[in-house]
Amino acid sequence: MTDIEQVLSQNDAYYIHRLFSELTSILEGGDITYWLNGGTLLGAIRCGGMILWDDDIDIAIPIQEKKSFIELCDKKLKLHQMKLVRPSNKYLKVKTCNCDDVWIDICFIDEEGYDLRGHKAKRRFLQNEVFPLQRIQFSTFSQKLPIPHLTEEYLDRVFKNWRTEACIYNHTDNKKSKKRTPLTDALNQKVVYHYK
Repeated sequence: MTDIEQVLSQNDAYYIHRLFSELTSILEGGDITYWLNGGTLLGAIRCGGMILWDDDIDIAIPIQEKKSFIELCDKKLKLHQMKLVRPSNKYLKVKTCNCDDVWIDICFIDEEGYDLRGHKAKRRFLQNEVFPLQRIQFSTFSQKLPIPHLTEEYLDRVFKNWRTEACIYNHTDNKKSKKRTPLTDALNQKVVYHYK
């Protein structure tokens, strides 16, 4: 495989960008500490936005801010036609009421740098990697978004070949078919945000 098309429809791309933009504004206004995580962080560094074959957004929030985050969501999300979904105690999802096919995973990170979802243990953030957060341009967002201070060192450690290899998978088949292929310019494109 050398080429892949964007997995999100134009409609879904519109709603996930809008959802993410509105949520980051809410988090900034509520003084919640967060940073890009997982494939979203990788995409931000590698192509400046969402990876073509990705279909969700991942952000990390320190576990100490979980209660404040939930309280903020209870106050603000409905006003923006968004909702908080609670799949488990280990993570949350934020969805838009306008499109149930896109979401943001809220990953809580404990004091030791581990994601509460135990299967993500290899993605542990080391103490010196996260703070102070730096900011990066993401897609067409007007404000830069926070990423760990030593993002490239983190990616080198947890996604060993991220600079040269694409690991293609998404939620459409529950991550059953992962394909690894050399990273090409054609693959290293961001999801296009279509305005409505």
